[in-house]
Amino acid sequence: MKRADNELPVRKLMPKKSSKNEDDFIQRLSSEYNLIEPTMAFKKELIEALENEQIIPYYQPIIRNERVGKRYSLEALARWVHPTNGIIAPCHFISVLNELNLMAKFGYFFIEKVCKDYQNFVRAGVSLSSISINVSPQQLLEEEFVHNVKAILKKYDIEACNIEFEIVEEMISDESGLIYSQLEALNEYGVKISIDDFGTGYSSLSRLKNLPVSKLKIDKSFVDGIPSSETFICITKTIISLAKGLNLEIVAEGVESSLQAKWLLDHGCDNLQGYLISKPINYEDTLRFLINPIELPFVNSSHYEISYHDNTVDVKSYGNWDERITDHFFLEVISIIEKKKPSSWVFIIDAIKMDIGTIAFQKSVKKWIKLLIPKNLIATLFIVKEYDLLQYQLEMMNVEKNNYKRRFFSSKRDAIQWLERNLFPYESISSEAVIRSIYNITNGYEKGFEKQINQLISMGLKRFHLDVGILSKIDGDRYTVISCVVPDTFKVSVGDEFKLTDTYCDFTYQQRGPVAIEHIAENDRLNKHPAYIQLGLESYIGIPVFCGGEPYGTLNFSSHSPHFCSYNELDIDILELMASWVGAELSRRAQETELKELNVKLQYQSFHDSLTELPNHRGMQQLVTNDLHRITRNGGQGSFIIIDIDHFKYVNDHFGHKMGDEVLKAVAKCIKGSIRHYDFAARIGGEEFILWLPDTEKGIEQLVVDRLVDSLSRIDLIDRATTVSFGVCYFVGEKCATENVKEVLHELFQKADNALYQSKCNGRDCITYSHHSIV
Repeated sequence: MKRADNELPVRKLMPKKSSKNEDDFIQRLSSEYNLIEPTMAFKKELIEALENEQIIPYYQPIIRNERVGKRYSLEALARWVHPTNGIIAPCHFISVLNELNLMAKFGYFFIEKVCKDYQNFVRAGVSLSSISINVSPQQLLEEEFVHNVKAILKKYDIEACNIEFEIVEEMISDESGLIYSQLEALNEYGVKISIDDFGTGYSSLSRLKNLPVSKLKIDKSFVDGIPSSETFICITKTIISLAKGLNLEIVAEGVESSLQAKWLLDHGCDNLQGYLISKPINYEDTLRFLINPIELPFVNSSHYEISYHDNTVDVKSYGNWDERITDHFFLEVISIIEKKKPSSWVFIIDAIKMDIGTIAFQKSVKKWIKLLIPKNLIATLFIVKEYDLLQYQLEMMNVEKNNYKRRFFSSKRDAIQWLERNLFPYESISSEAVIRSIYNITNGYEKGFEKQINQLISMGLKRFHLDVGILSKIDGDRYTVISCVVPDTFKVSVGDEFKLTDTYCDFTYQQRGPVAIEHIAENDRLNKHPAYIQLGLESYIGIPVFCGGEPYGTLNFSSHSPHFCSYNELDIDILELMASWVGAELSRRAQETELKELNVKLQYQSFHDSLTELPNHRGMQQLVTNDLHRITRNGGQGSFIIIDIDHFKYVNDHFGHKMGDEVLKAVAKCIKGSIRHYDFAARIGGEEFILWLPDTEKGIEQLVVDRLVDSLSRIDLIDRATTVSFGVCYFVGEKCATENVKEVLHELFQKADNALYQSKCNGRDCITYSHHSIV
């Protein structure tokens, strides 16, 4: 391996690029500016670009899943239209603007330019819902930000609801009271707030529910894995479900294929954004797009079939419903009801082929049901796929009252049977009281699940006039008591286990449905049962409980005395209602646990590279920053090394990206096998890796490098050797040194990066050293 110990006196002008055009841009800049101070020349030209309005908004269209109305909105993205170097993306200049303390000036200029474009779009007569603009923490930390935004909107006569600000997920975890108050003030004024790249940061769900946010944007990294990756499908479904539960809209970013778009729309996504619709384009091209927008054939295939007979409005619903089709549907229903004038009537809605609707759909349904109840609507019976997310969404739209009921069934036959035997009218006042009690108990979530179950069992005992009530879990041939309300003389408690065959629940479990027996002694099949012989239980009513579509256990009630009268159909219906809630609540709790586990996975993925399983750039920053705190307090030395795979572009171009990924994984494996247990490695993007060697004397890092080079020499994936270039920054920290570790990390990174640049200039496959003192 060649070595070059001279320290590089300058740093690179721009971050590492991935395309040929961007590499050419760096080369042109290198030739156009004095190499001694290229950064100053770049800053000067950037300042001139800002003054000459060369940095302008480009717009990427966002399509909404609706057939009519304002279907399109836009996201404004900053682009530097360089007179000689073409279009430059913001990742290359935003950090420099921030370094020059020009973010505030640029931010207001950009917001005003977007508002001016919006005004021109409206004047041109195009249909446009809103434009979203990314805002930084620095902007929100300015006390006059909200005041200035209001002034700009008034200047261009724009309603606040037509502008949306996007914040990054990390800002949710920021404890700054000013940022929270700024967001609240913007929301109160009418400006919408959305969270960009949701799922990649480290947001807190407890903070999220308290923020004035109206929209979540699913990050492109999750969309890329749809519909082939089960992991990303699970994560995306969870994010959509979370958004629906919080009444937030969803935008999927980075949609590039029809398969992705159709899957997202089929699973309840409200909006699509990505190259399938359009790349970011300038104002003139955006205007042409909005005048002649594209049509995606799979967007909103929602429709319905409706009929009326026997005081029943029979409906079959399909696709994703939005506010427009919902309003149209209910207007048609009202027309039918006003013509038929029934004294009472019900909905039977077959939603088997219906998908999750939009947020506007949820609000619209609740509004219309409240209007229909005074028109003698007494029940809505939904036919849904068991434990589908749609049922969860429909359950959220609960407007149930004493004179109006909702039920969920897996078949129309079950719905009709329930309707025929239960609805018209209730048998007695006590039955109505039972229904009200179930409603009150099951909606008292603040009490906790265990207390709700005990109250539900106690209510059941009172209703059925029995002594023993048990919720059980059945696993194989074992019967476990999960919750119980029993007399003191009945020696059963939570956690007790029995053989399933020694309980009446064995018979209930086999029946897969409710079982009610008033007098066991007169039942030839059960009067020899162990539960009767050993415990003397004379009467029994029980039902299986299902969780997530799978048998869970039973809810059962019994007594040592025969029941004084026959169990009736209403008793069975009440038992089914209780078991249905218990099963749904068990499923909800399981989903809640799953959501927490997924949140842990999301947090892990936000700090790790999915290809190599090494920490990513964010993970590197977190760990190295923590270690630097120790070093700046106690003193120490070590090495910060940047590694770059040589000629990696050649690997991708000649062997394909799949082979490129294999090479990356092989190099990562070699790196992990070459470092010590207290060292740290990360992949920070592309073909670049970081080594952090703390508490290491100068020269020791060469041993790690030698082990790595030797390991790399044994990679035989392609017909050429796999080599790397190294940029090393050896550092020494004095005791009680600076506490500004972020600045220290930035300096270490810059010096190692400059050393790496020198290694490449020296022909690659070599190592260059630099030095830094932390004082």
